Amino acid sequence: MKFKWEKLILLYAVISITAFIFLFLSGNLFAYGYDARNQAYPFYTEYRRLYLQFFTTGSLPFYSFNLFLGNSVYSTHAFYGFFDIVNYLTFPLDISYFYIRVLQTMLRIFISMVTFTCFLKYWVKKESTLILGSVAYGLSSWFAYFTSQPNFLTFYAFTPLYFAAIEHFYKTNRKAFFIGMAAFLCITNYYFFFTLSLFTIFYCLYRYYNLNGSFKGVLKSALSLIGAYAIGLLMAMVVLLPSIYGLLGNSRLATGANALFYPAVTYLNLLQAFVQPNLFVQMFDHNAFLTSSYRLYELTLFASSVTSLLLPQIFSDKEKQFKKSTLVLYGVLLLCLLLPLGGSLFHGFAEASFRFTFLVILLNITLACRYLDQPERISKKNLLITISIFTLVSLIAIPLAKLSNTYKLFDWQNLWLPYLIALGAIPVYFLVYWLLQKQKTRILIAFSILEALLFFQIFFFEVYDPKIYQKDFLWEQAHMLELESQGLNQYLDSLDFDNQSSFYRIFTPVNEEYYPLNMNLLYDIKGVTGYNSTNSPALNDLLLFPEHSFDDWHINIEDGDLINFFSVKYVVLYNPAELPPGDWQLVAENYYQGFYIYENLNYRPLGTTYTKAVTYDKAEQNQTLHFANLMDTVFVKTAMEEQEINSIMQSDTTNSFTDIRYGQNQITASLTSDQSSFAVLSLPYDAGWQVTINGTSVKTYQVSGGMLGFGVFAGDNQIEMHYVPQGFYTGVWLSLAGVCLFVIVLSTEIKKGRQAGKLASCQ
Repeated sequence: MKFKWEKLILLYAVISITAFIFLFLSGNLFAYGYDARNQAYPFYTEYRRLYLQFFTTGSLPFYSFNLFLGNSVYSTHAFYGFFDIVNYLTFPLDISYFYIRVLQTMLRIFISMVTFTCFLKYWVKKESTLILGSVAYGLSSWFAYFTSQPNFLTFYAFTPLYFAAIEHFYKTNRKAFFIGMAAFLCITNYYFFFTLSLFTIFYCLYRYYNLNGSFKGVLKSALSLIGAYAIGLLMAMVVLLPSIYGLLGNSRLATGANALFYPAVTYLNLLQAFVQPNLFVQMFDHNAFLTSSYRLYELTLFASSVTSLLLPQIFSDKEKQFKKSTLVLYGVLLLCLLLPLGGSLFHGFAEASFRFTFLVILLNITLACRYLDQPERISKKNLLITISIFTLVSLIAIPLAKLSNTYKLFDWQNLWLPYLIALGAIPVYFLVYWLLQKQKTRILIAFSILEALLFFQIFFFEVYDPKIYQKDFLWEQAHMLELESQGLNQYLDSLDFDNQSSFYRIFTPVNEEYYPLNMNLLYDIKGVTGYNSTNSPALNDLLLFPEHSFDDWHINIEDGDLINFFSVKYVVLYNPAELPPGDWQLVAENYYQGFYIYENLNYRPLGTTYTKAVTYDKAEQNQTLHFANLMDTVFVKTAMEEQEINSIMQSDTTNSFTDIRYGQNQITASLTSDQSSFAVLSLPYDAGWQVTINGTSVKTYQVSGGMLGFGVFAGDNQIEMHYVPQGFYTGVWLSLAGVCLFVIVLSTEIKKGRQAGKLASCQ
């Protein structure tokens, strides 16, 4: 098949730009919802800061002191896009995040279409089919919905190349391409790579059977591909192994499905999501399919009307082997869609989710394009039956959802617009039918592009209502506490000479609009709020205290005792009535835009020594397991640790760290004690911290709500702490081994290719 890449590249670029040009020109933020405000924007800002520091200092970006209480960004943020190549491309740009989001999203759409073309050319022959299929994938409902989660989109954009590599293997028996794509996608997002790996089993069995006519020889082929997959995993171990250690103990692991079936309204949503895009998925007063779990209503299956109408052609396919194998594959996928157990399986055995539907969409488009490429396979009768069923779904899905929804009672007047749009899809079905019958290919392509672009415009202008947030809003968010970058840090350091050699955090009341969770990352300050599903697992110990009023990944510390314990020295707020409990002294009035600054008179330095230790169980029995006692008691999990730590505590006095320097994965401090003692830091425990005192390595402990602790010597202690993610060095060696194997495979394949070329030229 010959086609002009230049023409396709130009077309895809125009489509990618057109999808968001109106939002760009209007200055409206798109998909700037809860996760974008609380995670995407602040995380991107922190990643960029760390990577720029790396290029300046050469120190690898392992640890962030700004993430909630301090955390390993390297081992816990692969899920959030820390290794996202699209982020790397925009890090050098010192421009508003508004432009970053627009540029990144356009680029991801463009990549999605290009990579899908690379994959689809193994299935179809016509250039027109390639265009229609690639546009359907690049502008699918899954992509539109998850623009609010940019950390997902890069994986989505490059996934077709993974399947192109599988097709390349089946065609040429060459594995290097697949090895490279497996490593790349695993590094990009291990979370979706697990989902992809599971789906790969089904896809490879299905594809092998259809290409070879039977399963004869499948074991040999599978073992070869498994070996290539293993090499790809080895190459990714420098990222994957630390990430695995970072996930151990995460409360979301192995939570599993908690029901045998979904609510009835979810099954109606499945029908509707396949037939037409759910434009109102985020408009809770207008989404009749709403459930108590966002994971169930974030359901997307639509990728153009052409795809939806042509996929049921499988039932009338004359090729019996293809029909049988395809129906079996969809039977398995349908079970996974219908049962929470399947959603949990694809979600890494966590809560049931429909995020894996991007793979179903990829398969749907591919198989629909098979019929579009060979119109003689299209059954007119099947198409009319499909249109009849789709029309029925359009007529009844929303009314039935309204009547059967037990989670929320909807007013009919809030559903008239979604219902009107659902009915508006009916004439579209008949138009597509007519275009298919008349084989008006160019018109069909133009219509499909127009349909996808129109869907994007409606989705972002009406569903996310970006008019609420103009691009200037981002500037306001990033300058609420300071006019110039580092202005707040410099001002606070000037309040006390000792601040430049100490470690302190800042409390600022959370404001949903201007100061949401994680917003401290925009200001390069250490706060006490966090919204992160991959917080340090050690922090689960905070949930042992009866006073905790937060879950393990939405955290806003307002308790006065915890504020003291976590080394909060200053409060910055606009309304003094929001001052948290404690002993505060006003040190600045009318600081920048009328803010007040208070100093904590009970400020606790980064590290202090203690005189007693007790197990959580004993403290609970004695009714002393309270946040208030964190300032004078070390809480431990086992009796052995209690005995060991108490034996270290020979001093009857408490002392604090002085002359503290921190940054770039390390901390240095001084401490003087009359006898040996035990210090607890207001940093979460992480096995990656290596501590030496006066040149001697000391053992670290997880204590007092998941904090880091270690023993100190009598006399002067020069403390040095260095952070390297657990498993990093082992991962480096494994990745080097994988790279060596990859080079061997690649060189062997190149050599065989040259030999085959010489043989062909001789003949």
